[in-house]
Amino acid sequence: MAGEFRHLELYSGIGGFRCALSGVLSNVVSIAIDNNEKANETYHYNFNDVVPKRINIEHLTKDDIEKMELDLLTLSPPCQPYTRFGKQLGVSDNRSNSLHHVISLLSELDSKCLPGYILLENVVGFENSECCKAFIEMLLYRKYLFQIFILTPTQINIPNTRNRVYILAKREQHHKQTSLHFPLPVECQSMDLKWSQTLEWKQREQFLYRCVPIHVHMNKTTVTIGETLFLPHTGCTEIQVGIANEQIELPLQLWQQKFADYRFSIAALDSQNSECFTQHYGVHLKGTGSYFFCGESKLLRSSLKRTEPLMSANELPLVYAKGKELSQLCGQIRFFSPREMLCLMGFPTTYKLPPTLGTRSCYKLIGNSVNVSICKILLKHLLS
Repeated sequence: MAGEFRHLELYSGIGGFRCALSGVLSNVVSIAIDNNEKANETYHYNFNDVVPKRINIEHLTKDDIEKMELDLLTLSPPCQPYTRFGKQLGVSDNRSNSLHHVISLLSELDSKCLPGYILLENVVGFENSECCKAFIEMLLYRKYLFQIFILTPTQINIPNTRNRVYILAKREQHHKQTSLHFPLPVECQSMDLKWSQTLEWKQREQFLYRCVPIHVHMNKTTVTIGETLFLPHTGCTEIQVGIANEQIELPLQLWQQKFADYRFSIAALDSQNSECFTQHYGVHLKGTGSYFFCGESKLLRSSLKRTEPLMSANELPLVYAKGKELSQLCGQIRFFSPREMLCLMGFPTTYKLPPTLGTRSCYKLIGNSVNVSICKILLKHLLS
């Protein structure tokens, strides 16, 4: 694309969409808007040509958007109204108000000022919400062609599960007949069958363990596993204190006391998957992402006295251990470091976290971000 390419990143976070777009186009001028001060600091730390605006998206006006003369709009609205771990209040949740405001603005814009392309990301569950229905109705009203994908990084050989809904839209005048090819099957729901063939969905287990092991993925991206060393636990006594003194040790004593029978996900060096990291990683110990075993699966299974055979010699899945078993792993298990999480989220090795951020803040910002590798593939498809 010749000339300046103008990009608005709403709910910009730490710039995941900008990272992805930088791998597709070189002539990007981005405008970033987010209400989180630390996210904006991190964004600017990596993209010093952009000073993110800390404003309430609900205060944006039609004139504000029209003056931007946008080519691309990307957005990852708050997921809490739709996530399976929340109350799933949808439009009744105030955190969905800003997205409804964006939908209203796009419905009212002068047609000459509409962005040529739109990419939205959210959690699985969003596709069944009233907000999604309103978003799709707006796209139809403004004559966008669009596709809906449900994708996870394991489908592109990244050993991390992060199921997300992606809606791609383009104005009719930008349309060329293209199709999207992933190396493994994807679930594709399309209301524009002429744009892309509908790909067959197969069970997740059929491709899950074809991913490269974690240590191979880290080495491919020149990230050293364990750049932050494991430290013995310090005997935290509160459930919501997963990180003591900004380190990445695990409160094993707390696990044994409070979560004796809860099954925790543990990824080893050679595991071919890890669970989705959320913004609460390192704070809430349950259901926020896998923990890291500093050794291979064989040693992990041996330490936990696992004797059941794997389904095949080539499958190295996650191991689940109850809290009361974890004393057997003392000194060998920890949180993933922020740098390791960034790697699994597809961020380039040139991406840096400001030294002023504590570990807890890093986890929250990364857990709220998009997977850069998937977004890069989708943007290539969208802009082709």
